Amino acid sequence: MREHKFKAYWNDSCYVGGSLPFTLFDIKNGQVMADRDDEGSDYEPLSLAKAIVEYIGLLDKNGVEVYEGDKVKRGENIHEVYWHTPTACWRLTGHTGIDKSDMALMCEVIGNKFEDAE
Repeated sequence: MREHKFKAYWNDSCYVGGSLPFTLFDIKNGQVMADRDDEGSDYEPLSLAKAIVEYIGLLDKNGVEVYEGDKVKRGENIHEVYWHTPTACWRLTGHTGIDKSDMALMCEVIGNKFEDAE
């Protein structure tokens, strides 16, 4: 079973919920909050995040966790990771489903669509 991890992006920074326990998300005053400093002292409402993305359960060739919206380099081409609802699988733009060995051997995370201008 794969781990369920998330990242939330704000305009000023990225809170990496993916590498922290899910318990860092809390409900305060009826809002779902994320702990941005990992110490329980800097909570931010997730409703203010510009994007919340999910870990797809795979690592790239460098052992980096791959998230929805990541830009990955595969050979000379750059693709974006997205969820394809009709087939219920993660895909790279211009490709069909992503498989574990392809991601681990041939792909490298080089950024994401939320922080990169291109």
